[in-house]
Amino acid sequence: MLRPYVMQPQIRNAMRPVLFLLIVLASPLSAQEPFDFYSRGPYRPAVPRPEAITGYAAGEQHTMYAVMQHYLDTLVATASDRVRIETWGKTTEYRPIRALIISDPANLAKLDQIRSGLAELSDPRKTSAARAAAIAAQSPAVAVFNYSVHGDEPAGFEAAMQVAYQLAASDVTGRYSHYRFDMNRDLLAQSQPEVRAMMDGILRWRPQVFVDHHSTTATYFFPPVAQAVNMNLPPQTTKWFDTYGRGNAAAFDRYGWQYQVRGVFDFFYVGYWDEWTTFQGATGMTYETDGGREFNNRRDDGTITTLRDGIAHHFVASLATLETTAKNRQNRLLDYYDFRRSALAEATTDRFKRVVIVPGDDPQSAAHVVGLLLRNGIEVTRIKQPLASRTAHSYLSHGGAAAARTFPAGSYVIDMNQPQRRLAKGMLEPDAEMQRSFVTREQGKFQRNRRRGDDSDKEDYGFYDITAWSLPLSFNLDAYWTEDAGPAGEAVADSTLPAPPARTIGPAGRRARLSAGRFSRPHPAQPGVAVRAHRSAGPGPRRGGRPRADRLPRLRGDRHWFG
Repeated sequence: MLRPYVMQPQIRNAMRPVLFLLIVLASPLSAQEPFDFYSRGPYRPAVPRPEAITGYAAGEQHTMYAVMQHYLDTLVATASDRVRIETWGKTTEYRPIRALIISDPANLAKLDQIRSGLAELSDPRKTSAARAAAIAAQSPAVAVFNYSVHGDEPAGFEAAMQVAYQLAASDVTGRYSHYRFDMNRDLLAQSQPEVRAMMDGILRWRPQVFVDHHSTTATYFFPPVAQAVNMNLPPQTTKWFDTYGRGNAAAFDRYGWQYQVRGVFDFFYVGYWDEWTTFQGATGMTYETDGGREFNNRRDDGTITTLRDGIAHHFVASLATLETTAKNRQNRLLDYYDFRRSALAEATTDRFKRVVIVPGDDPQSAAHVVGLLLRNGIEVTRIKQPLASRTAHSYLSHGGAAAARTFPAGSYVIDMNQPQRRLAKGMLEPDAEMQRSFVTREQGKFQRNRRRGDDSDKEDYGFYDITAWSLPLSFNLDAYWTEDAGPAGEAVADSTLPAPPARTIGPAGRRARLSAGRFSRPHPAQPGVAVRAHRSAGPGPRRGGRPRADRLPRLRGDRHWFG
């Protein structure tokens, strides 16, 4: 369903800096038919256009990785005053994961100072509101654009060259990895080296805006998202979705392009790139373009969309997003600070005070989960003396009453009174809460679809795919959450444990182990992660409690298949 905003285009002649890994200046768009990627000039003649290197215009051919790398190398060489390059890591196939940093020379000369200021904004315990306001008044905002996490969605990959050229030259960065692993679901397991490298780079830069570029939908999608928004996120999340949505809508309206918002794209699972970056304080968004793998694609209504169309739409949305960021730079920086400040304030009233993980007879899995938390900047301690709690809830009790418990020395403690509280709770809480109105509506659809029978048309669910992921449950840990607060133990900086001694298991022992439902998990140093699915007996809210995500219908599919 198309839901265009009613909004008059706003043309700006003034341009303001935005730090976009690329850092950018945005200028107004002028309508062209057919679409002209170079209507925003003049451009510096020393910087070559993409087709000067590739040999073809945008959308006429799929660009190979080596050609893309050659063009970006050329861009860096010919626009060195505006472009820096960072290598964040390597893929499994040993290709570099690179980030282009584009801005004016003055910003590039003080990158360390910019990062230092953003680091101050990320810890309200150390940074006063007055200091945060001073940083927001003078610092550029950082926007990170990801082109593309899915290798079979080429429009974003192609758009990267056009956006990079526009920013560097104007006078004004596989759906699956090498192992066929979907890297847009891996932000919790962190099993792929590409994901870990990207995470480290993003955490280093602390962006205020992040966009993940995808394809292919019948009509271009950008937020606002569907109603299923993770309830650990503050109201500013949807406020900024609306702000960026209106900016994108105005840009598309200038060309008479169609677009959609909300629909099936929810914002519930913490492990998508857009949502994970939002849990880091950014405005994280997914854009799905309507020109995809095929050079020409016929829609259901008979109209044809092309790969070039898809590239153009991503191009315009990217620049519109940067323009919106420039217009709202100071407020976006202040909300980045407030994201963690308000999280600390909420910790004082929330019952979910801390999580305790008892290593017990599975110290490797406990240490592995702690490592996943540490990579996210989540603070973890380990107690040297027994710790008593009067209100401890076992993860395996399924909503049982709180009980007094003493945890042994060596247990891990994650106190929710920390700047990364929202993410820590989102990754660890046993039940992910949903709005009751959304659950009621979706259950109604489920019942009506079931009555229609297998061969009838069905109502679409307002949900994408993943509904449950709690790490302590996924790894079958002996874990508890407590209602009493207070720091305990010493900070954990490294979760690496020595490899356990090799054990020989005979046939009888092997059968007993398998029948007990145990899973063989790799050592934390190994990239693979084996987890237990968090399943439910069927749909319906938890009796006498809040709606639970794992009681919804198990909606199949994945984010790429829908777009």
